Amino acid sequence: MARKSRQAEQLKQEIISSVPAEQRKLITQPITFTYLNGEMTMTQTRIQTMIMERLQERIAKALKHRTADGYCGSLFSDDDFQPMPGGVTKFLTFEVKYSELGVDHAHYSDVDKAAKAMLSIVYEKEIIDKNGRPAREHSVVFDKVIIPEDSSDADNKVRRDSIKLKMLPEVANDLFHIIPYHQYLKDAIFLFSGSYTGRIYLLINANKSLGTWTIEYEKLRRILLTSYDRDTRTATIDKYRDISDFKKRVLESARREIADAADRVDCTFDYEFRYPAGKKRGTPEAVIFHIHLTDLGRNIDRRQLESQEAGELRKLLISLSLTIAEANRLMKEALKQIPERQYALLAEKAKALRSYYAEERAGRHPKIDDRHAYTLASLRDFIQQQSFTPAEEVPAASVPYTAVSPQSPAEPDMEIF
Repeated sequence: MARKSRQAEQLKQEIISSVPAEQRKLITQPITFTYLNGEMTMTQTRIQTMIMERLQERIAKALKHRTADGYCGSLFSDDDFQPMPGGVTKFLTFEVKYSELGVDHAHYSDVDKAAKAMLSIVYEKEIIDKNGRPAREHSVVFDKVIIPEDSSDADNKVRRDSIKLKMLPEVANDLFHIIPYHQYLKDAIFLFSGSYTGRIYLLINANKSLGTWTIEYEKLRRILLTSYDRDTRTATIDKYRDISDFKKRVLESARREIADAADRVDCTFDYEFRYPAGKKRGTPEAVIFHIHLTDLGRNIDRRQLESQEAGELRKLLISLSLTIAEANRLMKEALKQIPERQYALLAEKAKALRSYYAEERAGRHPKIDDRHAYTLASLRDFIQQQSFTPAEEVPAASVPYTAVSPQSPAEPDMEIF
């Protein structure tokens, strides 16, 4: 069985490698899901990806109609939340097929184990407690997981088909209305085998437009290593307390595996530690990721800049006396969020500026001495207001979906890898 699985895996990787960049599927995911706390296996990360795939049409529609302040509204209607048979509490139900997760029937038990462990994944919000002090609140993402069994009827044997994960309405509405979302390659999640590689890929993908991304060391540990006890409602981080273990088992392992797949992913990374003032070793205060776009990543960016909507926006920006290079730079800055809606928002702002200049020429507004500089400053300020830096704290399909049909600079006291 093991040999057969290896051959199937090798064939799958060859198929993935042969798919042209323009045909690779991008998954749009809310940043809240990328920053969930909990130690996940690769199978769990794949389960998360398949859940996201079912929501792509809904997410695209919500992003297209989101308001200027970035609010999408709910992805779900009241009918999407249904009680279990004989129950009262309503849930949003996600269904994930075993066959979608890259395992054969002999390894379904591994999927079952991973699915059960999804009950310990939590999301974290900063709150003010009853004493007026800052605190962290943890909420379970999936309240129930239903795992089927193979039929034991000798005359009518049926293999189990899919697992179901159930989410409470307040959790669903909290996790999915937050902006921004980011886009990552679905194929990439099915390339990796290391437990932490997929999660770290998602994190660097969410921050790839920054180039250099800094995250507090303890916050990164919470994202990747949290164990949550549902009975006591306590979150603990016991693994890899020594920085050398965390570096070897988590960071280095993920860095090497992603680098080995550089021809099939959109970004890779190197990293360094930032230490408290006066220290050069020991426990760092932050990890600084240097994120590099691969050829595939640059091709994806290029496709986004060459879309019809991008072409129309570029013409509009050039009509405001910007150069092609300036227009492209502004559009790349806008790509820090989902491009479809971000382009639309930037176009609306550009049209408002054009109307303002028309009224200025008619004498209805004070004269602007340097219109070119004013245009650049106005558009950049607007993008900054719309954008979101993922390093900050996040506030509180092909297979049917089953819910009713600014960075810290490098410092001298760092260890570089």
